[in-house]
Order: sequence, then C-alpha cells, then structure tokens
Amino acid sequence: MQSAMFVCFACKKSRRYRAAAPRNPTCQACKSPMVYVFHKFEMPKQEDRKGWQEFAAKVGSYNSELAERSVANVSKNIRQLEAKLKKLLPTNRKQIIEIEALLASNKKWLEYWEQFAAATRTILKPAARKAK
Repeated sequence: MQSAMFVCFACKKSRRYRAAAPRNPTCQACKSPMVYVFHKFEMPKQEDRKGWQEFAAKVGSYNSELAERSVANVSKNIRQLEAKLKKLLPTNRKQIIEIEALLASNKKWLEYWEQFAAATRTILKPAARKAK
C-alpha cells in the first residue's frame, strides 16, 4: 500500500496518509496547509531552526522539480491526444470518445500539478523566511 507524507511548516508536524491522500491537506493541529514531502527526507527536530530552513529549501526544490516534470509530461500527453483527435474521422466515434475521456483526465492532472506547484511556492517561501 502506498502512502504519502505531508509536513506543516507552521507548527513543524508531519502526517502520513495511507492510500489516497487528500489533494490539499491541512494540519490537524493548527489548520495551516501541509506540503508533500518525499518519504526519504528526514525531518529536523522541531527546535532546529536552521535545519527547518534547509529542510524547507530541500522540499521546495524537490517539489518544484517534481511539479515541473509532471506538468511537462502531462502537457506532452495532452498535445499528443489532441493531435490524434484531429486525425480521426468523425465516423470513429468510439475512438473519439476514448481519446476525449483521456484528454479530460489529463487536463485534470495538469490542473492538479499546476496547483501543486503554486502551493509549494506559496507555502515554502514564508516557511524558509520564518526559519531564519
């Protein structure tokens, strides 16, 4: 079973979600937004201000790269599906429906990754400043 770890940079607590994690989890303790953290990253101790600053930078860099790659891959899929759709004849209704469904799914993923990137930027920049 897969799990995902999220961290609250406001109160420095983490939460692991098994299976499907919520899209925009909030901290149960302080209600601040939580940020996805790669499971192999080691969290610093709560009182380690410099460690939290470095941790925020590391998480921000990783999440930004993850979002950038994901946006690029999904955008490429969307372009390919749109090109396939243009080549199909109107009589290929079944294929058109299948491709339109894939296209809709990919557009939702694109929106998700763009929101992920924006959330990472807005949450982690203040967290890095606070840790100083």
